[in-house]
Amino acid sequence: MADTKNPSPALSGRQQRLLDRASAALQSGQFDYAVDSANEVLAEIPSCVSALRTRHAAQLRAHQSRSSLLARMRSRLGLVRLNLKTEIAAARFAAAERLLVLDPTNWRALVALGEAATELGWVEAAVFAREAIAELRPDDQENLLAFGEALLAAGQPGAALVVAEKILARHPIDGAGLELLRHASIALTVETGNWEK
Repeated sequence: MADTKNPSPALSGRQQRLLDRASAALQSGQFDYAVDSANEVLAEIPSCVSALRTRHAAQLRAHQSRSSLLARMRSRLGLVRLNLKTEIAAARFAAAERLLVLDPTNWRALVALGEAATELGWVEAAVFAREAIAELRPDDQENLLAFGEALLAAGQPGAALVVAEKILARHPIDGAGLELLRHASIALTVETGNWEK
């Protein structure tokens, strides 16, 4: 579903080609090349979710066979003229990325990445981080709630509703889960134009 509140940054032709090469390299098992190509895009657009996903997938697969080489990789974050709060969030984002380069299964680093992305207003990057945690820790209720809230912030109420239902299936009287369900239901109703006037 498209993010109408915070659209993804438009890619230039060169950046799209880099992303296409990264995807092709991932499929052919050239994980280092996939990471490097994705990093070139992220150096210019740190919140590009397609590049984040491609790089993360490449890192996970390379980690299984060549984890020692992952330590050589470094992420670059090209941010300038930021206020102090944003600089701190950007530094946390970059630090989390460095930890994920070393170990892409580090869920605590993914939490830090998601929290920093939220502070920076990179809602799709926050969704990516929370979704990655959910894959690693499917029973983590706290993360599921944060995942649902990130989906709402990204303008994806239908997906947030699914997450809320998953929370309530395990804990039917979870207050935060019920609140997420209510907010997601309202947002979805408004989005589909079925709001009763």
